[in-house]
Amino acid sequence: MKRPRLRRRLSQLWWAVRVGVWLCGLPRRLRRQSLSGFLQQLTAARGRTPRRGALALDDAVVVVRRVCRLWLFRGPLFPQRCLRQALALYYTLSRLGYSVTIHVGVDKAGGALQGHSWVTIRGTPVGERDPTQRFTVIYAYPAATTQEARDQFMAGEGPRHDTEGAQMRCFPW
Repeated sequence: MKRPRLRRRLSQLWWAVRVGVWLCGLPRRLRRQSLSGFLQQLTAARGRTPRRGALALDDAVVVVRRVCRLWLFRGPLFPQRCLRQALALYYTLSRLGYSVTIHVGVDKAGGALQGHSWVTIRGTPVGERDPTQRFTVIYAYPAATTQEARDQFMAGEGPRHDTEGAQMRCFPW
């Protein structure tokens, strides 16, 4: 009975270290290439089937969220927490064999443009409450979802925001 528990803890620790090391290189990677190019590289690992003993979805989300909250990654070099967490979830869940989509949305609140990033699996947000109730998706990767968002926006199904003169900042969840 203790063996599976120990194996699970070691797996969580392994992924925490792996995500932490990956996050250390994130600022450099984001400066060298566009977000879409970066996501294309991350997507190269898609299509894998989860390995035996791989982290369960809930465990993976908990590990990534904890690592992203470490004080080390709160410095000015690193992206805001929501983008950092969304990219780390995309990286981790893709490698575990899940088909994930990353979203970037905006909301105009009090004259300021609020931004937020999140990850979904089959349309369901991972690790947070539904941000689509507040944010209008302006970018999603893979691109098929982006086209759906554009079509909805152009058809008037999503809220429209006057963005003239607004400042963009990431919404802290």
